Amino acid sequence: MKLLHLVPLFIAIATLHAQAGHKPAQMVKTMVEETNKFRQQQGRKPVTVNAKLTVAAQKHADHMARTEKMSHIGFTSFINSTGYRYSFVAENVAAFSGNFSGKDIVNGWKKSPGHRKNLMDPRATEVGIAMAQGKSQRWYICQDFGCPR
Repeated sequence: MKLLHLVPLFIAIATLHAQAGHKPAQMVKTMVEETNKFRQQQGRKPVTVNAKLTVAAQKHADHMARTEKMSHIGFTSFINSTGYRYSFVAENVAAFSGNFSGKDIVNGWKKSPGHRKNLMDPRATEVGIAMAQGKSQRWYICQDFGCPR
């Protein structure tokens, strides 16, 4: 797995490769499980799936797929549009094509300082993860972490 671009602190980007016949619901479920497994191994509490963060993540993944551009631009706008009130938010995004699984994506994030920081942030109590495929067949993933007010 090759990480192509990283943004420090709470925002990080990775480009990964994943298989063509993806099942997004299963991959998202695996990413949540692997995120919590990693958090628990690091002495952190697990995050729970939040419907509003999931909607925000889907909006952002759809936007990235539609524009065929991976970006964090507007990530808090997507979250705010759902009515999610937070004291903390962070985001990981990825774009991929090829032969990788949800577990591989989280493993890649664990190896990246920015992603790892988001995965382990003790302020995060909730998560939303979504995927969307662009016309290029590239998949875009958004993982939003939050802590409600």
